[in-house]
Amino acid sequence: MTSSVRKVVLLGLGSSMTMFLQGCGTGGDTTTTTTTTTTTTMHPRSKAMSSAEAAKYLNELFLGFDDANKSSPLGVTISMAAQPRNFFGNMFCSRFFNTSCFNGHADCRLSASLYSHAWSYDPVTKQTLMGLSRSVGFAFNQSMVESRWAKCSYIWDGATANKLNRGCGAGRPASCDPESRSAYFNICSTGKICTANDDEVKRAACKDYGGVHPAPPTHNGHNQCFFPGPALDYHLQKNFNPGEDKMRDMAAYRIKYNDGYDSEGPNVKKWNEVVLDETLLLPDMWYDPASALVAFLYTKSQRPISLKQAKAMRDYFCEFYKVQNIPLVEIDDLANKDTGPFHETTSDAATMLI
Repeated sequence: MTSSVRKVVLLGLGSSMTMFLQGCGTGGDTTTTTTTTTTTTMHPRSKAMSSAEAAKYLNELFLGFDDANKSSPLGVTISMAAQPRNFFGNMFCSRFFNTSCFNGHADCRLSASLYSHAWSYDPVTKQTLMGLSRSVGFAFNQSMVESRWAKCSYIWDGATANKLNRGCGAGRPASCDPESRSAYFNICSTGKICTANDDEVKRAACKDYGGVHPAPPTHNGHNQCFFPGPALDYHLQKNFNPGEDKMRDMAAYRIKYNDGYDSEGPNVKKWNEVVLDETLLLPDMWYDPASALVAFLYTKSQRPISLKQAKAMRDYFCEFYKVQNIPLVEIDDLANKDTGPFHETTSDAATMLI
């Protein structure tokens, strides 16, 4: 990573999560009262980057990946929002939110992708392609993704919604019946919460890590095995020690298979999947939001609607967490990826919305 890249780290975890859904309070390093009269103290908020600083940081990560250099940045982990107006509309974790089972989907799993100049682009126009053609997203602290939050990663779309171990295990039925042992309940054959040592998890890893299937050369027609992340074996245990992240191995395989294609199209255009464990991510975000979330993003091709939605999402997030404005950053998905797709959002652009 180049010396000018700002490496953002979290200093610790907050002791209280009781305000997560109950209310915003008055902010700062003060005692606040929620709608349920529970009190909590907020950790002092770090200052967010400016939009220019965030764009520079993201471009250095995006452009920095070098398959021949194991010390180079891997890229930028971004979740493109299914619900573009509301950050919390993209979070499903019954431990912290009033969410329940839906089609047996894994609880407390956040799907994201690793973006780089080396993949997920149009081979003809060289334009960056954002996952699922979505227009609003958020970029995470990459050092924390690689050292703490990532549960696993997949070369292509891992179809993780119905997989055990919060998206990093064997597939299960799309059912909310507890007897189905669906991914939502996350119970392995031991009768306990799934861990990295359970057969249902071990066999779903790529063969390099003890699983059954080799890394898939394309998306269509192949089993999508996972590459372990630091949070693979996190199951709410105390004194958790993150494991080794294998995302760089995933990126190396991605480069190896970039020139391939299947019935869905060229490999180079496809997105990958990085699964983040919300039971680690959300408490860290509560503790210090600006150290967890680098920027809210919107695509240039969908302006002005994308900018309006990203700003609304950002504004509510910052009000809820009582943090100064986390920056808005534009993704120029119309330009050549090699120029760096992230651009500063000026204050005028953020306010001149229709």
